Parts: sequence; C-alpha cells; structure tokens
Amino acid sequence: MNMLQVQTRVHAGTGGARAVRRIGAIPAILYGGNDKPEMLSIEECLFIRELGKPGIFSRIFSLVEGKKKQDALVRDIQFHPVTSTPLHVDFVRIDKERAITVKISVVYINEEASPGLKSGGVLNVVSHEIEVSCALKDMPESISVDLSGLNFHDTIHAHEVVLPKGVSLVTHGRDQVMATIVAPTLMPSASETTSAEQESSS
Repeated sequence: MNMLQVQTRVHAGTGGARAVRRIGAIPAILYGGNDKPEMLSIEECLFIRELGKPGIFSRIFSLVEGKKKQDALVRDIQFHPVTSTPLHVDFVRIDKERAITVKISVVYINEEASPGLKSGGVLNVVSHEIEVSCALKDMPESISVDLSGLNFHDTIHAHEVVLPKGVSLVTHGRDQVMATIVAPTLMPSASETTSAEQESSS
C-alpha cells in the first residue's frame, strides 16, 4: 500500500487553494463512506512522484496525518492547462466490501501470437485503462488483453476483455475501443517478395 502524508487544511475556496499551492502543496479533498468530506493538502513533490508510477487511479493510498490513517483511491486530478502541474486531487474513501468504480491499467500480451503484428502490423492502443466495478478484495493490479490470433484491421472492444472473477465492466452506455491492429503503410509488392525469396535461396 502507498503511504501519503497529508495535512488538514482549514480554508476552503479559491483563496485557500492558492495559499496551499504557494507553500509547495496541492489542495485535495477526501469524501465517501459515512464520514463528512475532509479538506486536505499534500506535498507537491510527493504526489508528483506517485504520478510517475503506473496506475495512479487503481492504487490504494493510505492517507496519514499523525496517528490517523485512511485508505483511499484517487478519483480525479485537475491539471494546469499549460504546465500540466496537478492543481487539485479528489480522493474517495474505501469500503473493503462495497463495490467501487475504478480504472485499471491494461497490459497487452501475446504480440508474437498475432498474425497481423508478425506480418509488420502496428498495435494502435486507444486506451491503457479499462473502467470496472469491483470490491477492494477483488481489485486486480492490472488486466491483460490477449492479442493472439488478431490480424490487420481487427479491433478489440472493452466487452471482449476477459475480466477476473468479481470484476465487472462499466460501459456508460458505449462499448469502448481498446486497441486495433493497423496494417503497415507500405506493403511489399509481389515482385519484391519474389526477389527477396530468390535472394534468400541463392
């Protein structure tokens, strides 16, 4: 579990958030469960370090303030439109038994078993994450997408991804495209193929 030192902040609103940022911290809020929302701040350098690791939205954080610890997930991050610096973080409390909606990192496997990729095609990844619903005890670190048997122009949709037990897909009424196998821009001509075969046999 990832530990994050936090501090309670007193002042809300734009002015309070600016004051937090001036001291090198990021304003945040923790909500969910039966407790009231809490206004917090996190050292900017600590959170940016966590941003550099994969799966920021699927990792469980233990928010620590003194002796108090609360387990939470990152629900949303607001970034500066120019510098991409994180401006605000939303955390949601975790109930280990209750299902939550979370984005899980996707890993594409078995590229060597894809005829399209073996023939020079390119894997065009549309999404590196998939949104699912599950209890904390069932939440995987990542979900594998098998590329075996896929050829040029084949498309992988979210509903085709095999999910672990206890994990269900969240669609929002649409079937998300995860990846496609794109044919190479220039395919070798028949004469080029024949010449290459003759050279290899000579």
